[in-house]
Amino acid sequence: MLAFARMTYFHEEQRFRGSWLWALVAIPLVVVFGTLAAVPRADLVGVFIAITICLLVALLFWFARLETTVSDDGVVVTFHGLWPTRRIRFTEVARSACWSRCSFGSPASRPPSRTTASS
Repeated sequence: MLAFARMTYFHEEQRFRGSWLWALVAIPLVVVFGTLAAVPRADLVGVFIAITICLLVALLFWFARLETTVSDDGVVVTFHGLWPTRRIRFTEVARSACWSRCSFGSPASRPPSRTTASS
């Protein structure tokens, strides 16, 4: 490995595949089909537009991906499908704080007790 190669300390990818999200996308479809069943002379153009919008939103969530990388020079956040890549250099950060993922009083977040070995 070269001495000047960029070091990656953390990398995470998130996808929007949760069942709760698909339930939120499906609710408008159920409303549209319910309206279509209740009103036999419903405006078909409006129904077609509503179904198309719901399907486009579903495709957007299916292909969207949030990617975060922390390297030695900064943080790179990429939200594929929604906005361009954002690079935040550590020199641009005015203030930061480091705290544990479990910092809400769990035993894992407390510092280890300092005990001395008896000789």
